[in-house]
Amino acid sequence: MASSGSQLPEQIDENFLLCGICCERYKNPKILPCLHSFCEPCLGKLADEMGAITCPVCRRVHELTDDGVAGIQVNIFLNDLIALFEEQKSVNTSKKCDGCEQGDVIKHCTVCSFDFCSICATTHGKLPATKSHRLLRFDEYMAAKSADPSSVQPPVYCSTHLDYPVEFYCDTCNMAICLKCTALDHPLTKHQYRCVKDAAKEFTKNLHVVIDKVKVKETEANNSKLKVQQIFESLQKCFQREEESLRKHIRQTIDEITRLIQENGNKLLTELKGEYEKRKVNLTAQLKELDIGENDLTSTREYVEKLVHYGNASQLMSAKRRVDHQTEELLKVQTQVEPVEDDYMEFQQCDDFCRGKSLGTIKFIPTVYKVESVTPTVRVGEDITCTIRSANESSLNKEEVSRSVKVEAVMKTPDGNTEKVEVKDNENGTMTLKTRVEVEGEHELSVTVCKKPVEGSPVNIKVIAKKGLMCKFGRKVQGSVSLITYGV
Repeated sequence: MASSGSQLPEQIDENFLLCGICCERYKNPKILPCLHSFCEPCLGKLADEMGAITCPVCRRVHELTDDGVAGIQVNIFLNDLIALFEEQKSVNTSKKCDGCEQGDVIKHCTVCSFDFCSICATTHGKLPATKSHRLLRFDEYMAAKSADPSSVQPPVYCSTHLDYPVEFYCDTCNMAICLKCTALDHPLTKHQYRCVKDAAKEFTKNLHVVIDKVKVKETEANNSKLKVQQIFESLQKCFQREEESLRKHIRQTIDEITRLIQENGNKLLTELKGEYEKRKVNLTAQLKELDIGENDLTSTREYVEKLVHYGNASQLMSAKRRVDHQTEELLKVQTQVEPVEDDYMEFQQCDDFCRGKSLGTIKFIPTVYKVESVTPTVRVGEDITCTIRSANESSLNKEEVSRSVKVEAVMKTPDGNTEKVEVKDNENGTMTLKTRVEVEGEHELSVTVCKKPVEGSPVNIKVIAKKGLMCKFGRKVQGSVSLITYGV
């Protein structure tokens, strides 16, 4: 891990020393099996109730031991880099001895990672527990750290025997061990181990091979990502293009349908208004004619009444000729007339404009119904059935014929009461009227459509007694008559 002293802090801070969860400097970094590292406090927040952690980077789920987050392996490499970074940051600041905290630093212990003044360094080198430690002049230490930081990093201590540094690597257990481990936990008779430096040299060589293979896979993944990105961008452009095309077509179709609806609507409105204006002219003329006739009759009547009431014999007879002529002419005037036009006009809408290309039709001639069949005679307790059919069915299509019209039917009984009759639309141009009678005698069925009597209405129907014959036969028995009744 050789690097220049001027570039090391920036490289470390940028690539390694920020936690991906809190985005701050690592605090006791822990490394997951997927090789992603996070602060221990951050991992504690990720642990779920089932004792597992989902990696925020690769989303892999890692089961925890009974120790929880504390049982996750500490990333010693990151810890040492953080310490190295902090030292590099404080190069240009004056440092005091880590032992006495007073003297100027002149030496550095690579085992303890402490900086000492001359007195403390001498004492540190004489103590039995630390006299084997490697002490370098501080300038030598800084030069070595800039040239090869790994050469001056502190040793890694055994996780089992905390006071013993790691010196061997057990190939049998696939773990780094200390000297005490070789005697207690990893005996030579059962385990194969070697110097940790030799194992690291071989592992480094293998890592270079792995790195080359990973680089190939990384390049392949990057190329695949570029292809997917190209397809994604192409898909996005295609979507935007086709979406705009579709929206444009929708707008055009809406405009076209709106234009067709407007044209058809204006045509129907013109047709409706034209018929209205024509009928209005005819009815207005008829009203004017009737108004003139009514005024003539009223004025003549008022004149004659005053003449009779106030005039003398001479005045009456002088006006006789003129009055006779006027009254004779007025009495010839037809005063009982029907409107020259009817008030029926109906817009029958079409529910599917796209299929029929029309909002509907305007009907000016009402459907004329006539009585088609009726039972002339029924018995008490039976149903009277009557069928009416549209008389102008041939001029109407089935859809128009089947349209519901306001048909009303009432039955007048012999006692003068009226009963409403059920009307059923058969949706084929006919309607069936049915009611049950309970009274003997002549009944009158009246049927109206739009409050106008249909052709053949009213219909007289005779209701007779229930089916059966009562006969009485008699014989004398000792001066009396015995009656025997037989019913058929």
